Amino acid sequence: TLWLFTSAWEGMPTILIEVAVRGMAVVASQVGGVPELVNEETGFPVVEVDNVDEYVAAVQACIDNRDLRIARAERLMAKAAKLYSQKTYVRDLTAIFACEN
Repeated sequence: TLWLFTSAWEGMPTILIEVAVRGMAVVASQVGGVPELVNEETGFPVVEVDNVDEYVAAVQACIDNRDLRIARAERLMAKAAKLYSQKTYVRDLTAIFACEN
C-alpha cells in the first residue's frame, strides 16, 4: 500500500500525517513543509513536481522494493508520532504560552 501525494505548493498537509501514523508508504512532492516529514529516509520524495516521469519512477520504486517500502513507512510512522503527537502538541503550546508571560 502506498499513498501518492501530488501538490505544486503546500504547508504541512494533515492527510500526510494521517497516513504516516497508519504506517503507509508515501510518494510525495517536495513542496512547502512536506520535506519535514517525507524524505529519502521516510518515503519516496519527488523533487520536480511537474515531472510525471519522476512520480512514476517513485511509485515504481516503492512498489518494486517491498523491504525498502516497509522500512521507510516504519520510519515515517515513528517520525510522525514524534513530531505530531498530543504530548508534543501540549509541550509546544505550553512553551508558547510561557513565553507570553
